This record gives sequence, C-alpha cells and structure tokens, in this order.
Amino acid sequence: LGSADHDDLFPNTPSIMWRLIDTDGLIKDYEIFTIPFITVTEKLFAKTVSDTDASLILSLVDWNGIETEAVALLLQYAADMGMSLSKVQKLGIEWMENGITTPEKAENYIRAQKEKKELLNRIARMLGISHRALTQGEKNAFTTWTEEYGFGLDMINLAYDRTVASTGNYSYAYMNKILKSWHENGFKTVFDAEEGDK
Repeated sequence: LGSADHDDLFPNTPSIMWRLIDTDGLIKDYEIFTIPFITVTEKLFAKTVSDTDASLILSLVDWNGIETEAVALLLQYAADMGMSLSKVQKLGIEWMENGITTPEKAENYIRAQKEKKELLNRIARMLGISHRALTQGEKNAFTTWTEEYGFGLDMINLAYDRTVASTGNYSYAYMNKILKSWHENGFKTVFDAEEGDK
C-alpha cells in the first residue's frame, strides 16, 4: 500500500475502504483506513501487510466494533507481547466480548495486563525462577494467590519458606496447598499464618 512519506505525490491521501452493502445495494456501514495505519502495522510486526492481514485489521473495527484508536493500541500491545498478526484477531474478539472497544478501555486493559505481568515476574524472581519462562500452571497458581486469595508477596514468600523447609526445594503445587489452606482459614497476614500454625 505504499508509504505515508509519499502521500504528497497523490492528490488525496491513499486509503482502504471497507463497505457493508445490504441486499438492495445500499451502503449500511463503512470505515476508511489510510496508509499510515497499515504502515504502522508493518513496522510493529516487521512484515509486509498482505491483503489477508489488511482484511483482518479492518475486521477488528467493522465486525468486532472496536474503535480505530483502540485497534491501534491492540496492535501495539500484540506486537509488544510478541504475538503474530494471526493471533490479533482472536485477541480482538476477546476485547470485544469484554467490552474493550474504546481507547480508554484499551489503555486500562493494557495497563492492568502489564501490572499483572510485572507481579508474576516479581513472584518468579522471589522464588528464584530466572532461567526459564513460567509454566502455564505456575502463572495460574500465582494469579490465584494474588487475585483470588488476595495475598501479597510476604505471604507467598512465607509459603515458599515453609515449602523449602518441608520438601527441600521449590514446588508451586506444595505452595498452593499451603496458600489455599491459609485462604480457607481466613488468614490474611503473615501474623495470621504464624499464629494459626501454632
């Protein structure tokens, strides 16, 4: 589709239009995308945007109802997360199903996901996991501990200490049993857990 650097060579800025036409031939809806939108996508994903890719990007707005600015944020987020363009559509559907259709909601979602990822990384570092990626089981467990149980790093660290003392090494499954027990017993703080274990 060319480059935005050469838009001045055209009497009008080149663009792509998607149109929804009803059975009577009347235009029911449309969206116009200019070259910079496609060019930015190519830069983000380091690949040439094919017709299929362009259709996919258009579908995020036209079929999923996500505002253009929010689609730009989705593309940036997907590229930052190392996703391929083929996975962007699935993420777009998830956003639409969760009502993430405006730039404000997209920014809030991205901020929350980055905070969640940083918390998972902090837990991993605390547990000495630095040489490998977290398994899906670990991610699920860490999320349960922090989001469902509401435990902070101090409680997770105490469960880690108890696990190593009992088993001799790290085991998130063993830690999960400890933390689940504390949650079920209503323990919220290290003091609660230490007193409850006496």
